[in-house]
Amino acid sequence: MIGTIFAFAYAFLFINIVKKISNAILKGAIFGMVAFIFAQIMMVIMGKIMPMPLMEGSMILIMVGSVMGHIIFGILVAFFVKQPIEEIVFS
Repeated sequence: MIGTIFAFAYAFLFINIVKKISNAILKGAIFGMVAFIFAQIMMVIMGKIMPMPLMEGSMILIMVGSVMGHIIFGILVAFFVKQPIEEIVFS
């Protein structure tokens, strides 16, 4: 569900911000990093609201895996969403 919401956020908001960038991979990587940073901020906020279990394992590997996952997600969204939703709906 969160991925769907982020994909719509890309289609409605973010694609207009990066419209000067022509490379879809670069657009997606930037979007993935923005999504990663947003996710980390939300995890801190949720951790303050309710106790969260401690992570087990190498924190470096967990962080690298999370960054890679978000970037791959962003690239896939950028490949599938070529134009803003407003242009599709209102054209």
